[in-house]
Amino acid sequence: MSTMEEQRNYEKLIPEEPPAGLVTWIVKKGLLNKELLVYKMDTVFDPLTEVSERMVKVTCTSCHQHGYFSKIEKECRAGGPAFGFVHPETGEAIGSGKHCLCPFCGGEAEARHVSAMSQMDCVEAYPLTVAKVEKRLVLQGWCVRKWFERDGSSGITTWPYEAYVFEETKTVRLVGYLKCMSTIRMFNHWEQRKAFYDSWGVANLIYPWNKRILNGSTVENSKLDLFLRATKGTEFAMPVTYLRFWQKHHTAENLVMQGAGRLLGEMMEKERHASGSYSYYGYTYGKAPLLKELHWKEARPSKILGLTKDEFHRCLAGQWNAETYQFYIQRKAEGRTLNDSDLFALIRLGAWNYEKLRQEDHLDPIKVARYLDKQKAKDTRAGLDILRDTWRMGAALGYNMENPDFKAPAHLLRLHDRFMEEKAAAEAKKAAAANRKRDKQIKKRCKEIERFAWEADGLLIRPVKDLADLNREGTLQHHCVATYARAIAEGRSAIFLIRHTDTPEHPYFTLELDEKKLTVRQNRGKHNCDRTPEVEAFEKEWLKYIRQVAAKSQRKKQKKENAA
Repeated sequence: MSTMEEQRNYEKLIPEEPPAGLVTWIVKKGLLNKELLVYKMDTVFDPLTEVSERMVKVTCTSCHQHGYFSKIEKECRAGGPAFGFVHPETGEAIGSGKHCLCPFCGGEAEARHVSAMSQMDCVEAYPLTVAKVEKRLVLQGWCVRKWFERDGSSGITTWPYEAYVFEETKTVRLVGYLKCMSTIRMFNHWEQRKAFYDSWGVANLIYPWNKRILNGSTVENSKLDLFLRATKGTEFAMPVTYLRFWQKHHTAENLVMQGAGRLLGEMMEKERHASGSYSYYGYTYGKAPLLKELHWKEARPSKILGLTKDEFHRCLAGQWNAETYQFYIQRKAEGRTLNDSDLFALIRLGAWNYEKLRQEDHLDPIKVARYLDKQKAKDTRAGLDILRDTWRMGAALGYNMENPDFKAPAHLLRLHDRFMEEKAAAEAKKAAAANRKRDKQIKKRCKEIERFAWEADGLLIRPVKDLADLNREGTLQHHCVATYARAIAEGRSAIFLIRHTDTPEHPYFTLELDEKKLTVRQNRGKHNCDRTPEVEAFEKEWLKYIRQVAAKSQRKKQKKENAA
């Protein structure tokens, strides 16, 4: 490239004004459809009565008409004072943030008090235009903003936003803004940047252009029009990235011409996204994609992708995406050529499961995928997770899972459900045995602390008898005392039940005792309610009693030890 091209002033080369019909096109597409009813308090003088009255002045930003309406107290959605106005047609109370019809022109609008208005009260569109300047193709991005003022006026302003000038071998990036933290300042002119990267990204709002613009341009053979047609409406429609990539690999146009433009776009986006990063300002894309795994020295599209002619046709007919293509290439490198049925069955399994089946389970993933497809035809719930779960349960139940009848059953869900029932039965049996053991332990504990049973003033207190007694207490009292079974059995907790003496089977309060300190840890009634004064007084007297009992037992124990 010549020194003259390197030193060219691109800032003066490209226009700072958009095409004449751009704004009209944006408006017709409905991208700036937002209007406000700006309101504020004002004083209205009636010359007939010579009386001034405070009313709400409302101005429409669409028809620019205004009127005065009655004030009404109204909670606002979009900030501002807590008042609004009465709609003259519907009688509805309208506050800031409320959507309604304009009382003057009948158009849809959002009410907004002047104090609640900010720079955010605007609507923007970012279209891309395609032009040719001195044989150079130029992609220009514009910020088309519809703004609103507090007096009810509105307008549309267009600023230069980003531009990309494509030379034969390089791309120059220009911007019309400066970002700082969460704010952005528009220059209203172009400024060239030294570093190039595609910050525009996806361009699904492109001003209509004629593909003949490419004729005689620096990217004449790029087939940009075909690439944009193939990726229209997708997240892969990135013209800047594509053209920059084409500058390095002209054979990319062959893929686009033969119908693989969408696949190419997805592969570029995938690599571009993987090299980016997240920061305070959001996601920043990395370097331009290289797609080194493709064979760019080849001319034929099939050979570029590393496919045979037949495989390339299958790729187009099956509309392979980047994941499918890369999976196929990986399997081909392993010496496995997949038909479409096996390919998509393996894709449904996923690359991670493919490797796990092959390396950890030592199974043929293709056979597993075929098997699961047949099982899905019998029951849509069938899948690899169900199959693995069946293997795990069978092994835990003691079955020989190398037996084909268990490894690949004729009806997967039936065997899975059978194992589930057997597992539940085994767990229930184990739980029953544990409960019987725990029940004996609780009964033993009951005998140890039965000496603390007591009654007075119409109330009685006794230790929990057994596991069933504990569970019944938790159920009727609607609290968690049943979860203390293990702690009781192990001697870490002592649970007592407080009853009225005339209804000893009817739950009243549940008490937990600290046996070492002889203090109450907690005493709760139904739904964990607090103690009543009656229960609190009863508790204090009971603590005195058990401390006397404990002291007496200690004296007896000491006496026996001395005698021995």
